[in-house]
Amino acid sequence: MPYIWDAEVGDARLKLAGARFDVEHEGQTISYRVPNANQCKGCHMRGGEITPIGPKARNLNHDFDYGDGARNQLTEWTVRGQLDAATSPPESADWRTGGLDDRARAYLDVNCAHCHRRDGPASNSGLFLTFGEEERDAWGYRKRPVAAGRGSGGYDFDVAPGDPETSIMIYRMKSLEPGVMMPEFGRSLQHEEGIALISEWIAGLK
Repeated sequence: MPYIWDAEVGDARLKLAGARFDVEHEGQTISYRVPNANQCKGCHMRGGEITPIGPKARNLNHDFDYGDGARNQLTEWTVRGQLDAATSPPESADWRTGGLDDRARAYLDVNCAHCHRRDGPASNSGLFLTFGEEERDAWGYRKRPVAAGRGSGGYDFDVAPGDPETSIMIYRMKSLEPGVMMPEFGRSLQHEEGIALISEWIAGLK
């Protein structure tokens, strides 16, 4: 459910209809949209149930400097009793480090795959962006959209290998137009670093 902080009473209030208000961030004024209760389901539905969106184990499977040395986070939390031991920690994924393919797939996994997965609310799109997705057409390679409408921008493929500028994925990442932009909610700016990363990745695909 959508809650909005009320500074006057020092508590959050339930706002079923959502809201829009201005937020100051790094010298910019951002018009921030709080989704309504029904729109929340658009991202938080998984396997027919409302679930939180948060970090996955693979996002945490790397070393962290604890002040007295760097240690793997999953291992450290297990030692501290904060986490049940993982018998097989998943492959690490960080969109800021590593090879281009891993970085791009990690970025899409973090920012898109909570909806674009086989058991997610965007499963009817046929576009599945989880980090481990192996079928190329499933993550958009020369895949025609199921029903993008004006969201396609008149382009043919979700990912047009070698040509980011005619890829629907990039078109929707760049757009700020409601009904076209992706993600649908929670942003009013372009993420320039993400667009540059995914554009470079698509440009290198054959």
